[in-house]
Amino acid sequence: MKMLAKSFDWMSTGGAGIAAVFLAGITLIMVAEIIGRFVFNSPIHGTYEVVTISMGVLFPIGFAFAVVQGRHIRVTSFTERLSPKGQSIMLLVSYILAFTVTGMMAHKAVQAAIKSVVVGEVITGGVYRFSSAPGKIVFAYAVILFCMAFLIQIIYSVRKLR
Repeated sequence: MKMLAKSFDWMSTGGAGIAAVFLAGITLIMVAEIIGRFVFNSPIHGTYEVVTISMGVLFPIGFAFAVVQGRHIRVTSFTERLSPKGQSIMLLVSYILAFTVTGMMAHKAVQAAIKSVVVGEVITGGVYRFSSAPGKIVFAYAVILFCMAFLIQIIYSVRKLR
């Protein structure tokens, strides 16, 4: 368990660094876009595409942190009526279901990232062509983190029930 927790800490720290880089990039390009558009009457082409890809990468990285800290969204109208042990069991069941779903998502995200790299997939909806591989690789990383967070919570929940 300690090795898994250490691996998760290392990966989540890397994820936080990646998120910080993407957030800084979004901030810089948006400031430059606003200045270019309103001061020089010359917008930066491709801003929409860069910000869209960056946002798609930025948000999923934070999901794992929310799970581990117990700050994810929960609907407790049913479970709050249960005993503490019943609440723990329901939480464990929800973690198992979430782990299963995120595991399937991680599998598909990794497949999509590999395919994107192999075929040289690009995004062509705007002015410029961007490789979709970096975004897909980071997204796969984020979903793997999310899945690991549920696995860690499952282990802690099982230990708590003993």
